[in-house]
Parts: sequence; C-alpha cells; structure tokens
Amino acid sequence: MAATFSVKIQNLDQTIKVAEGETLGQALSRSEIPLRFDCGQKGVCGKCRVKILSGEVSPPNRQERYVLDFLGLAPSIRLACLVKVRDNLKVEIPPESLIQPVKILEKGISTCFPHQPSFKQYLFTLDRPKLAAPGSLAEKVKKLLCQPKLDFPLDILAQLGEEARELPKKIQMVIYQDKEVVSLEADSSPTPLLGLAIDLGTTTVVGELVDLESGETLALSSALNQQIRLGTDVIARLSEALTSEGKRRTLQRAARRTINSLIHKLCQKAGLHEENILEVVIAGNTAMNHLLLGVPIHSLARAPYIALFQYLPEESALEIGLRISPRGKVYMAPNIQSFIGGDVSAGLLATRLFERSGRYLYLDLGTNGEIILKNQSKLWGTSTAAGPAFEGVGISVGMMASPGAIYQVLATPSLEIKTIGRRKPRGICGTGLIDILSIALRKRWLNPNGRIVHPEKKIKLTSQVTLGQDDVRKLQMALAAVKAGVKIIMDKANLDYSELDGIFLAGAFGTELNIKNAITIGLLPAIDPAKIFFVGNASLAGARCLLLNYSLREKLVSWAKKINYLPLAREKDFQQIFIKSLNLTPYPEKE
Repeated sequence: MAATFSVKIQNLDQTIKVAEGETLGQALSRSEIPLRFDCGQKGVCGKCRVKILSGEVSPPNRQERYVLDFLGLAPSIRLACLVKVRDNLKVEIPPESLIQPVKILEKGISTCFPHQPSFKQYLFTLDRPKLAAPGSLAEKVKKLLCQPKLDFPLDILAQLGEEARELPKKIQMVIYQDKEVVSLEADSSPTPLLGLAIDLGTTTVVGELVDLESGETLALSSALNQQIRLGTDVIARLSEALTSEGKRRTLQRAARRTINSLIHKLCQKAGLHEENILEVVIAGNTAMNHLLLGVPIHSLARAPYIALFQYLPEESALEIGLRISPRGKVYMAPNIQSFIGGDVSAGLLATRLFERSGRYLYLDLGTNGEIILKNQSKLWGTSTAAGPAFEGVGISVGMMASPGAIYQVLATPSLEIKTIGRRKPRGICGTGLIDILSIALRKRWLNPNGRIVHPEKKIKLTSQVTLGQDDVRKLQMALAAVKAGVKIIMDKANLDYSELDGIFLAGAFGTELNIKNAITIGLLPAIDPAKIFFVGNASLAGARCLLLNYSLREKLVSWAKKINYLPLAREKDFQQIFIKSLNLTPYPEKE
C-alpha cells in the first residue's frame, strides 16, 4: 500500500495529504489550493513556486534546475508541478504563486478569475535529436510543450534553425494563446511580459500597466482624451467625424496620440520599455471604439444608431497604430448595442453582474450615461447623453479630480471645503458639485427648479470658485438625463425601487460621493444607502480581467448578447419625463 504524507502549508494554515509518487502540484490542485499552473503543470512556466521549510522532497531534475537557475531562485524554492514528496513537509506558498483576487469595490467586494493571459513564457532545454528518430525541430518543441497545434512564423522558424546549430541549448519562448510562437531567445536573461488595460473614456483615458506573468500592477496613470478639442461629448465628435474623411482621421489620430502618450508615461514610471508590452485591452464606449479604429461611423451617428460591429477578434497593434511590441495585439471589450459599449460590458464583467441572482441597477455616470437593469435572469440596457458636467467639463470652475479640486463641501453651518492633496482650491470636481447643489437647496440659495435665489445669480464657495446660473443649468441637464433613463427602464421592467437588491455606481464618482446628497438632488433613486455600492473605475477593472484571462472574452460576448436594448429616443414619454426630471428633487416621490 502506497504511503501517504502530510503537507502543512504554513502561510495558509492548511494541511493536505499527498500520496507517494504524487507531485506536490497534483496534491495542491486536488485540494483546490489556488496555485498558478500557467503551463498546465508541464514545468516550463515557473509560476507554481513553493518554499520548502522542512521535510524531504525529490531533487530537481534537469528541467526544473534550468528554470530555477534561469529565474535566480533560492535552493529552498521548488516548482510544485515537478517536485515529489518523500516525507511529511512544511511549506510556504509565496503570494505571487497564488491566483490573486482583483479588488474592484470599495466596500470589500472582490472578483477573482483564473490567471490565463494570452502571452506566456516557457523555459526548456532543446536536446540534440536522436539519430534513430530525428523528426523535425518544430515537432520536437510541440511535443515537449504538449502543444500539437503550435504555429511557427517563418522568421521564428529561421531563428530556431540558427539556434539549433549547437545543441543542447536552453530556450526561452513566448507563445500567444497556446497557438503561435511570437519570440524565441537562447541563453538570455528573463524578459518582462507586459500588458496594458485601458479605459478609453470620452473625457479621460486611464491606463494600468500590468506584469502578465505575476498579475502585478506596475504603474497607473490617466490623461485627458485629446479628442476633446473637437467636441466634449460623443454626439459632438460623431457630428465632427461626419463632416469629412479628414476630420474622422483627425479624431482617430487624437485617440492614438492619447493612448501612445499614456503608454510612454506608464513605461517611464515603471522603468520599462514600450516594446515589452505584448497586449492592450481597451474598454471604451461604442463611439470611442469606432473613432480609434478609424472605421466609418455613419450607421452609429444617424437613426437608428447601429454600431458597425459588436465584437472583434484580437487585432494587430501595428495596424491600430499603438507603439508597443511589433507582434503586440489589441483586444477591445465587446460593445453591447448602439451607445452601450465595451466600457459597460467590461464593468459588468468586473462586478459579475451576469452571474448574480436578484435585481440590480448598474449606473455608469460618465459623459455618456449608461444604465443596465438586471431583474433575475432578464437584462435591459439603455444609454443617455448625460454630458461631461460631472467630470468638470463645461462648468466655469469645474475640473477633474486632481490636486486643488474641491471634492467635498460641508455646511457646519458655514461652508467647509476639502481639496484633493490639501492644495489651494483651483476648482471643483464631480463629488463637490453634488455636495454644493444639495447644500444650496437646503439653505434655500437655490430653488428646486434650479434658479439661484441670490441677486447676483451666483453660489460662492471661495473667492476664486463660484458657480453661476449657467453652471447649475448644465448640471440639471446631466441629472435629468440619468434620472429619466432610470425611471423609464424601471417602468419597462415593471419593477419598484424597493425591490432592488443593490445599485452599482461606476464612472466619474468615487467613494467620496455623499450618497445622501446624491439622493437629495435626484442623481440616485431614494433607496437604502446600504444598497448602493461604489465600483470605481469598473471599466478599467474589467479590462484588466480580460487582459489576465483571455478565455473570458468569448464568455463576455455571449453574456453581452443577452441584454435587451431600450432606445430612449423611441420612448414617446421620454421628453415629458426628462423635463419633469429637471427639478432637483428626490425620486421616487413618497406617497
């Protein structure tokens, strides 16, 4: 009867059983320990590292020795998929060897998908072929990696031939989606494999540079979308693009410049090179996706507002004009329909809305306000032109959430303001605008119809920061667009607000948004504040999930197709509901 050993995992405070002859990796996998096996336990990725604290294990074979030496690891570190247990053990699993959850909600909710990036690095020794069965070098590599469908581009094949002049030789190979070799190096130092998640917003673009092998975020940065000089909202830019081919190309170049400058900034921050970026995942609204790709936008800009595409396969980064690896790929999160784009589908993925049971609203309050309602198994979606007011654009003293922006206003009873970075007030951002509108209503500086009562028609926060009547009107328009959209989609589902299990709030607002004030002015429906969850930049979080697990892409396309689109322009009562929603009052009204 085969012996059985105990393995104590110190840092997880768990003990598992391992049968004699079984690898530690097999036992950990069977025990559902979330260890990373990026190569499927073939011993060529080096991700399933464990630290042996005590007990006897098998000595490293040549393959394991090569990987350990290549990565410069201490003798106590072993690869779980190759090491066999010979005694009771005490081990420690480093954090980088475990599948890590991605935190996307500020109230502690996390999402966790298996680690499966498109690009993976494999390390192996290519031996001299045997005279009795020489075969081919390409087939030998396929067999070694257990990947029979692997393709070798001609230049890679030629490189393999050059390296094979002298064998055996240690090889470092990067493979795309387990089907195509993209690079091959011999006896070289480890190459960083980088990916980039992008939230391509109408007003701002946010980028997150990620180590594809560890999943670690290396740098985070944002920039103003350079298209903004050709229009602050989606409709303005589409109208501009319709005027001429030249204007459409100008908008395309502006989007490329924005992303490329962000790439440069992120790589400078991390001290890495742009050519190490192998894949970019972009979550953008439908219009931004079309304009970046430079495809015709006539169908999207005119009724019935149909997108040219819903989803696309991975595209060449060279073709799109992004300055990353020459073999780099670009994937765009799938559009849902019309003006509900990949930024929303990515956000829904990050919040796992498709998999939740119950009734939820998902609100993305960016320049283009998107609303998704889940009522058990049924999903509805709509979009509304909220405009960029709550991102500070078009407001006389408005600004994005950057140092010097007033992000919080309190009445104690005089006005008390807080600025980002505790800097001198330079302007006011979205959360501060919500606060001051609510306070102005309570102090009766402002009527519910939006008229400023003060003779000067101004609401003064500081000597330099003052809101005028035109500013309030723009904020009212943005509020009314969101409020009307929510009212219509709830009516279509025949759902009462009290039946909602929660509201996920994404977009321009973060945890500093005062829920009570947002309800007071009618930005959010009047439900229990405990049911309102901030999800921050869920679009970026979703793009990151798609970057680190490419198998989710097909699933997301399938889920997105299940959303029933509700075009507000066709709703006969929309204008009437919108006009009523201009009032700065809570909803639904108490009976």
